[in-house]
Order: sequence, then C-alpha cells, then structure tokens
Amino acid sequence: MLSVRLSKAVRSLPISVRTLGREAGLPGQVSVRELLRRTGTHTRPLNVKVLRYTWATNAPDANVHPVWPDAALGEVLHAANGWSMLDFWSASTLRLRELRFSVEPWRVLTGISQVGNRDDRGGMVNQTRAQAERDGVSFDGVDRVVVFMHPPPCNSGAIGGAAVLDQGGFLSFYDHEIGHVIGFEHAFGPCGDYVYHDDYSVMGFTGVQDRAVPTPPAFVGVTVISPGFFRSDRNLSPAALYRYVPEFAESSSVLRPDLSTSPRVRLAAFGQANLHDPVLAVVPTSQGEITVEYRARFGQDAAIQPAVVVHSIGRRPMLAWHGEQNPVWYEGTASVGTSLPTEYAVDTVLKVQVVAVTPDRRYVEVVLTDP
Repeated sequence: MLSVRLSKAVRSLPISVRTLGREAGLPGQVSVRELLRRTGTHTRPLNVKVLRYTWATNAPDANVHPVWPDAALGEVLHAANGWSMLDFWSASTLRLRELRFSVEPWRVLTGISQVGNRDDRGGMVNQTRAQAERDGVSFDGVDRVVVFMHPPPCNSGAIGGAAVLDQGGFLSFYDHEIGHVIGFEHAFGPCGDYVYHDDYSVMGFTGVQDRAVPTPPAFVGVTVISPGFFRSDRNLSPAALYRYVPEFAESSSVLRPDLSTSPRVRLAAFGQANLHDPVLAVVPTSQGEITVEYRARFGQDAAIQPAVVVHSIGRRPMLAWHGEQNPVWYEGTASVGTSLPTEYAVDTVLKVQVVAVTPDRRYVEVVLTDP
C-alpha cells in the first residue's frame, strides 16, 4: 500500500492529499487507499449488450413504423443529457453502478413470427441471444442483455437479469425495467396488493412524481408512440440502495443512530447528494429495520413532493405470490414545508420528527425517538 505523508512536496500540491483527506474527515496522515475509499471510487461497471431484432413475420396488429435511428436510441441509453439510462442510474446509485451499453445493429430474427412469440418474454431473450450468436455477436465480458424487439407490441419488461423493450415504451418504464436489470426488486407499500406502492422509488409504479425532459434534436421527426414518452421518473429510494447494494450499506452515507439518546440526525436531500453524504438513517427493530431519508426537488427528484420518507425492510408480511425477499416497504412521510415540526410514526416502534430544514432545502434535521 502506498502511504502519503505530509511532506513538503505533498503540502505544495495544488489539490493535496491533505486537503482531500480533510474534506473526507480523515486525520492528517492518510494513505491513498483510505482516501480513495472515503471519497468514492467504488463505481462498478455493468456491461450491457443491447440486441436489436425485427420479427421475421409481423402480427396483423403490429404497430409498424420505422426503427429509431442510432442517435435517438443513444439519447435514451447513454447520452450525457441528465436523463438517459446511464445518467439516471448513475445518479440513483450515487455512482456506485455505471451502465456501459454495447449496441448491436438491427438484424432479423430469422424464422420467428411475432404471432405466438411476442408474449413469451423469456423466449424472446433466448431466441434473440441464440440468433445473435449465429450472427457472430460476441458476449465476452457481457454482464446483462437487453433486447429491443420491433415492431411493437410485445410483452416487454425484465426477466432474470435481462429485459425485453420496444419502441412502444416510454422513459419512466425503461427506468424501472433497467432497474431490474441492475438488480433492484419491486418496491412495496400499504395499498392494494402492496406491490409497486412506493411514491418515492422508481421501483414502485412508473410515472409517479416524474418530470418532463426536453425532446432532444435526435428525436425530431422520429416516431414516438407514447404521448408521455419524454418524462423521466423519480430516483430509486436510498432504502432500496441500502437493501441491494452492499457498498452503499457499508458506506458513511448510512447512519445508525442509537434511539436511547433520542438523536437529532442531519440528512441530505438524496437528489443532490454524493456518496458519503448522510442520506439514510437505519434503525434496527425486533422485526426488521426502519429507514429514514430526505427527498426534495433536486436532480432526478425535481418533481417530487418534498418529504422525509420512512421505509421498512423485513417488517411487513408479503402476499404469497410475490417472490421478493425482504423488499423495501414504503411506510409513509413527514412533510417538509413551511410549518415545522412535522412527524410520522411507525406503529409504536419509531417516531420521526422533522424539526429543521436549511434555507436552500438541501438538508433537514430529524429527531428519532422510541414512542
């Protein structure tokens, strides 16, 4: 391990290890490895092969229209526009995950008709992958596969770490399904049959608290079926990031307050936070964990209702048909408006009281107590 001591040379650097270490809350004598660990170098690339195939024979009700130009699909997948799948999920995971798309040209799914095959999501993945291998496509180093079928409709969505999409979709739908491709499961909550009911997670219902994004020039003159196509969804919840990404759960962004002291906790708005900012408080209980986060109108969360949001993990019973293991469960919110304090209680286990918000809305302070 290379250690950097506070030599004259180091002290003279324009941006010195000493300064960076101080910003990261480290003592004066610091190793490069520890500095990098604390300042966020854990981005994990996820190599995604995008296969594009047209049916050999279209169904009578197929929505036949031209395939999107490469530049248009590039805006959806990886452009630096603030809402592409790459940008959305980089922000939603605090840059702990980075999607790297490799897009294949349009080809024909030889001998396969849309009729009788378009409802079999797993079959479409298997058929296109087999065809791609026959077409000479290499899958070396590929972590995930996303299939674009044309023309719509088909049974689009994620399955087993892969996904099938088509041009009948829309941004917030793609956001959600790519979330599954990365490894995030559905969010749950108190309404109906529980699944999807999380107003503060992209892994809940799509199109809830979403935001309009500008139509890029690459889409001028391009056929878009969905009238609400250019609307990007709200962030993943930090609770889900904690549940499914160990690097986040082990980071200093996760606070573990002691309820016996009725702690006053400062939380950063997730939409503008960086790794190691305080974004999630986790409270263990006799039945699962309860998490507390702050969401305000920044970044991907630009259209949400600001609130301190409470989730639980492993606390609520699941319906038998759902296969998720200890998913994130949306409990409720305490509002963050002009009138404080506000509060929200989970049963008789935890009371969350919002007592302060900074003028720029970037931070709140909450008091956590055992009621």
